[in-house]
Amino acid sequence: MVSAINLRENGSCPLMITFPFTFQGKEIADYRIAKTLRPSAAFSYMTSVILAMEDFNNRDNSVVAELNRAEYSNENCSAYFPLHGSRNSTSSIVVDSESYTSTKTLKHLLEAYTESSHPCAIVGPIHNDVGLKLSILASEIDVPIISPAITSPSFNSRRYPLTTKTMVNSHAITEALVDFLRYKSVDWNYVAVMYDTQDYSIDWVQNFESAAEEREDGP
Repeated sequence: MVSAINLRENGSCPLMITFPFTFQGKEIADYRIAKTLRPSAAFSYMTSVILAMEDFNNRDNSVVAELNRAEYSNENCSAYFPLHGSRNSTSSIVVDSESYTSTKTLKHLLEAYTESSHPCAIVGPIHNDVGLKLSILASEIDVPIISPAITSPSFNSRRYPLTTKTMVNSHAITEALVDFLRYKSVDWNYVAVMYDTQDYSIDWVQNFESAAEEREDGP
């Protein structure tokens, strides 16, 4: 996914990571989000990312079996993810630890892009709103993104060719939920959904209603 153009001459690929590594509720604009997240989640994100980077750098295929392929060997692929280094060095890793605010995330990317240590790829974000704005900007500066958590159906390869998501979109999730409710609740003819006014919640409910309408006369 990361082209050779993005790599440094020494093969390093500094990443911009938009996970909440240093989560602090007081820094998050929406207190409702702050109340639903635990500081321990931040450390699990950090641990997962560091272990994944180390596995790739060491070509350890104990978790990702594909790393034993010849094209990923050190002889054929010099790319590695730097784990140490200062922010201004070519071996730095650019980390955004306040990724819940899209404005701050975009600011971090723009600041990093104007320096010699601009990221060759972005890992994250975990929220649809941040992901949308970041994808628009990243596509303009030719920086690929891979996100494990964004679920909005608006993210597709045609609209955002440089953004890859590993989570199934919310429309597919709600389709499965509607099918489950139809199977388990054959006598039900009405479902009430309680939700808040966050963009994610509104998008989810809209997809649920759409899936329910599609299934109304279906199998």
